[in-house]
Amino acid sequence: MYSGVTDDTLEAIMVEKMEHRILIYGGLGDLACHRIIPALNMLSKEFPLEFAIVDIVPNSSRKYYQFGKEPLNEYNAAIISTPNDTHSHIAKKALNSGMHILCEKPISHTLEAAEEILKAAKKYSAQVSMLSDHYLYKPAIREVIRNWERYENQIGKLEGIEAKVLESSGVEGREWLLEKSRSGGGVAMDTGTHLVSIMGRLFGYEKINVRKAFITRYKGAPGEGETYAHIMLDIGDVPVDIEVGKGMASTQKDIVFQGDKGKLEIDIQEEQVKLNGEMKVSFAEDDSYEIILREFLLAIEGKRPPWTTLEEGYEALKVIQNAYEIALS
Repeated sequence: MYSGVTDDTLEAIMVEKMEHRILIYGGLGDLACHRIIPALNMLSKEFPLEFAIVDIVPNSSRKYYQFGKEPLNEYNAAIISTPNDTHSHIAKKALNSGMHILCEKPISHTLEAAEEILKAAKKYSAQVSMLSDHYLYKPAIREVIRNWERYENQIGKLEGIEAKVLESSGVEGREWLLEKSRSGGGVAMDTGTHLVSIMGRLFGYEKINVRKAFITRYKGAPGEGETYAHIMLDIGDVPVDIEVGKGMASTQKDIVFQGDKGKLEIDIQEEQVKLNGEMKVSFAEDDSYEIILREFLLAIEGKRPPWTTLEEGYEALKVIQNAYEIALS
């Protein structure tokens, strides 16, 4: 059939035609419905793929399995977009069944559970184990990460960083985020992890030290987790202020790098990069989930390694857990 084709070429042809059969755990949730599934529908134009939803609610108009009844042997990949306390169980089950996994951040609700996932991933090293941290894939943030050396040269010696994701909206629809037993914490765990991950990617997690941390919650908030957190880090001799909050008076989402020669700002809300107040790069839309899922599929096909790893998720979780210990001491 493939007369004259070498084994290497034949293998490449087979990989090119690889079908991706994916289970979406938590597939009826807000994230899956509004970000993951639309992105997969777009990517179906590039990749042969089929997906099914796995959830605890026993009804859906899409292809659906109730959790615990999904036919694991019929699928080769799993996307885990469930509450944090379920990540370890699902990840280990999927890996043990020979599946590749893409796990939402934070990697889990505790360091112990995260370690279990890492241990399983190392046991099945031939399978892709990737972290989904969509802030690292946001266009403006990705632009700065990829071109940090150039931007750093323009702003000079770094003197301080302020990173804020403060939202006027509450947590309606995802109240479980404020249930510590399910999430591991409140906004520091949910949103603070994103900002710590950006610092870790830029400067190395080994350089991050938590100096102070403060957590609180707005009156009448659901659950018992914090709705506001202020985490003060040192990265070498550079002070870093991280603020995250829900139900705030106004919304502010940006990261500002202050150097001795100038200022670099990532406007997360508008997807813009500004240098000394002048816009340098602007993006029309946040296509981070399409990029994440494309990277996942390409990693499964062996065309590139994952850009975000479970190990990074574990390191970010260590920083956040340290912040909680300091805040509550």
